[in-house]
Amino acid sequence: MKKIMYVLLLASSVYSLKPAFNNAGTLRMNTCNITADTFNNTGKVFCKEGTLKCQKFSGDGLIEITNGTLTIHAENFLFTGTIRCVENGTCIIETTTPEKNIHFKHEGNGKVTFKYIY
Repeated sequence: MKKIMYVLLLASSVYSLKPAFNNAGTLRMNTCNITADTFNNTGKVFCKEGTLKCQKFSGDGLIEITNGTLTIHAENFLFTGTIRCVENGTCIIETTTPEKNIHFKHEGNGKVTFKYIY
């Protein structure tokens, strides 16, 4: 019984560390809710809705939002890949990075909205 309790405490501690999340493959989710210190996407993320919270958001991959809203809350938005909003999907980017310093490709008939946070 003591071993099981120790493992549960260890798992709880690891969760609170908020490690880096690196995606180099394909991630498909209806609801995408990820919190990490850094989120690096060099692969493909497909979702309908959700929230990505991180200190640093980077990579050159693809993020596709279909008929829903994805909010990316990142103090440093360094993503240079593609954000594809299809079937009226919406991406809201909340960041301290000035909009003029944000460089990514937008595709699809949906919209991308910036909210400057400080």
